[in-house]
Amino acid sequence: MEVRHLVSTFKVFRFELIPYNMNVMADITSQSKTRLPWIDIAKGIAIILVIIGHTIGFGLARDMIFTFHMPLFFILAGYTFRTKPMGETVRTSAKRLLLPYVLIFLIWYVCVWFFQDGEAFSLHSLEQLVGRFVFASGVAIPLLPFEAVGMAWFLVCLFFSRIILNFFMSIFEKRNIGIFVQLIVFAAMAVLGIFIGSRQWYLPFSFDVALVATAFMWVGYIAKKYHFMDGIGKTWWVALIALALYALAVEFSNLELSARVFEAPLLAFVGAIAGTLFCCRISMLIQDRVKFVNTYLAFMGRNSMLIYCFHALDWFVPWQTLAALENVPFGHFIAGVVRVLYATLLTLLVKRV
Repeated sequence: MEVRHLVSTFKVFRFELIPYNMNVMADITSQSKTRLPWIDIAKGIAIILVIIGHTIGFGLARDMIFTFHMPLFFILAGYTFRTKPMGETVRTSAKRLLLPYVLIFLIWYVCVWFFQDGEAFSLHSLEQLVGRFVFASGVAIPLLPFEAVGMAWFLVCLFFSRIILNFFMSIFEKRNIGIFVQLIVFAAMAVLGIFIGSRQWYLPFSFDVALVATAFMWVGYIAKKYHFMDGIGKTWWVALIALALYALAVEFSNLELSARVFEAPLLAFVGAIAGTLFCCRISMLIQDRVKFVNTYLAFMGRNSMLIYCFHALDWFVPWQTLAALENVPFGHFIAGVVRVLYATLLTLLVKRV
């Protein structure tokens, strides 16, 4: 009976809270019934890279992943975003993002308590737990005694990014304010967020990161408004330029939103957009020509929220230090593949029950 209840809860979570599946990670904002397959494929690629990036932990491969994987989700969220009355945006965003954040936070600490033999609540005071919940940081806060909330930081960050983007774009579009003024406003917003985060002045609810993320969302919003991916964005010469800029960013900059790492921030920002553009172009190619891969990646993209949740719950396995993988070639990569398969199989199980 308990198992049935858990499955039922997952179904409610999947169909009620997140009706557009991993729309939390990319196009939660769209009310359109028309899906763009390449967006699902791009999200599928990105969620796999999230899991592998969290598993390998270091090196060039990690740098290549972190350069663009989270910005991709924000950019695609902007691509499918539509302005609405502020009250409606707040209500729908709270239901689809803040409520899952609360659930994941509670599940996380129940698991912590379970795996630590009931020591979690004796080790951390209520004040520390509340502080951790309020700051919603993806990493521990150096100047305060608050640890990270894990990957759930993204939900809170996307919530505020949606609110900020909706607020400004509603004003800009109502008053016919042009793209160049918009660029100045959102660039200034990103600079402010980078300035605050770089100095480790972490704001509650990861608001400093949300300022940067909103700029990425605006890029996606403008790309959609001007049909960029329907025209010049589909050309291979643009994709090759994007690949070159992405490679430069990997080599000479560093970007990690949750950790507030912004090395060579302008290049990092350009590289994140370029990496996203190249990934989207590859996704279009897969959509048109590689049927089996298309099907699998689209499945991963459509169900990325469940995959995200399962990935969050396997955080307690010390993948990077498992003795069984110590002397195995590409051990961390193998562990990443295992984590992807684990999340995929559990997602299939939940969908079939």
